[in-house]
Amino acid sequence: MEPSDKSDQINEGQISGFELTYESPKASPESSIDYFHIQSSSRSSTVDSYTNEPNPLVSKKKSNHTKWMKIGLILILVNQSLGVIFCLSSIYVSISPRLKLSEDNEIQTFIGYLVTFVFAMFFSVYIAVDSILNRNSDQLIALCVFNILMATFGSLLSIKILEKIKDYLPPYICKALLLRFTLIPIIILISSSVLIYYTYHFFKEFGWKRYKHLGGNIRLNFAFVVKKRLFMFQKFTLFAVVGLCVLIVQMRREKFHKFRLIDFILPIIGTVLTCLAIMIVTIGVELEIKSILFCYAIYWIGSVGFLAFDVIRLLPLSEETNTQGPLIFFLIITFMMKIVTGLNTYMCYQNFEIGLKEARQSSRWLGLFKNFQKSKTDPETKNTGLTSTILKKFNLDRNLKIKNHVNNHSIGLESASLKNQNHSLTRIII
Repeated sequence: MEPSDKSDQINEGQISGFELTYESPKASPESSIDYFHIQSSSRSSTVDSYTNEPNPLVSKKKSNHTKWMKIGLILILVNQSLGVIFCLSSIYVSISPRLKLSEDNEIQTFIGYLVTFVFAMFFSVYIAVDSILNRNSDQLIALCVFNILMATFGSLLSIKILEKIKDYLPPYICKALLLRFTLIPIIILISSSVLIYYTYHFFKEFGWKRYKHLGGNIRLNFAFVVKKRLFMFQKFTLFAVVGLCVLIVQMRREKFHKFRLIDFILPIIGTVLTCLAIMIVTIGVELEIKSILFCYAIYWIGSVGFLAFDVIRLLPLSEETNTQGPLIFFLIITFMMKIVTGLNTYMCYQNFEIGLKEARQSSRWLGLFKNFQKSKTDPETKNTGLTSTILKKFNLDRNLKIKNHVNNHSIGLESASLKNQNHSLTRIII
């Protein structure tokens, strides 16, 4: 009886041991179901957040905090622009009657600088809105640097203007102008400090959202960063071109002592061509159309050659015009931005067909345009939007496939465990 009791104990230990091993694989399918459910829901929530739908994995309090931070960032830059424009307008109203009596051309050129400065304020607001919509943290960092440079430029410009106009104005007006000129860099620096804090917050948030959507694929993440930097360089190239056109108009006015229609037509054509080139490159890179980029390459070679010719022609400084120095500076900046934009465009061309287009990481402006076009052509999606419907259907189908795969896997594990149990029971009987 003792040997049989011992064998029964061994068999009971084998059965109990088998039951322990059976329970662990039985629990694994449930955990895998939860794991796949979490992964699929996180991905679908990322897509939903990209289509302006609420993210179920993010707390309502945190999402509201991020929303208010985005609104606060835009309001800070809007207030900065309004404050700077108000100061510049009051300065111009105070000195314009006396500037008309002056025959100094250098004083007259300050009007062109003020126009460029005002455009820079509106440009900063546009960059902030675009960065938030497209989740471009690199563009926000560039905006911080741009704001600090504009504060420095405002300080130097105010000193230069005061030195030139102090002989034409009474002392009390000069003191009032000095206060207004001092307010301009102070306003910009205060808003820049707040902008740096917001940029740090959005840098972490946008990076985390990109990781959730693209995963740990290094090449895909690098291609996404290169594409975002290309769009950033395009926008700053546009600012350099507009500043260059303003200085060209000012230089022609100094040379001929009046404004002519042809002096406005050529800069306007150059600005329009730059805007069209930006639109063409954006469409070509987002949709990965190589023929569009080949057409842009021809335009890029012509524009870079023209800028290089202008730099060489104007580089020997002379006293012909007072805007020649700033004009050469803007020419060099525009030339460098064109070179960097061309290199980034080529890098984006090299990253075609690696999966970035299928990841739906496209520009918000292009997405809105595509939704508008498809809603007009397709009557069934006129109100709801085709893109949102496709994304929801894609997420439902993917979740259903994952659940079916996990259920089949769990059934296979259960059948295998039952076979092992029958085999062990057969050995016990034998």
